Amino acid sequence: NNKKKISWIVTCFNEEKIYKKTLIRISKFSKEISKFNWEFILINDWSRDNKKKIIKELNNYPLKIVLLIFSRKFGHQPAVQAS
Repeated sequence: NNKKKISWIVTCFNEEKIYKKTLIRISKFSKEISKFNWEFILINDWSRDNKKKIIKELNNYPLKIVLLIFSRKFGHQPAVQAS
């Protein structure tokens, strides 16, 4: 596969209500531009929501989904740099 990879990187802190909607919107966009391999990276900056459950429910999603979970709260900028 010679397609270039594009990664959507999103830091997360207690925003479970928007994950599914965000993934659906990004998935629609990435299907329209299929010349790339797309992945969605969620960086969990020590939030206490049901993010893991939501991600597992989306296991057969058209986008590759990666979830990074921090061991403690680091903040927005370190979360972006971790990717």
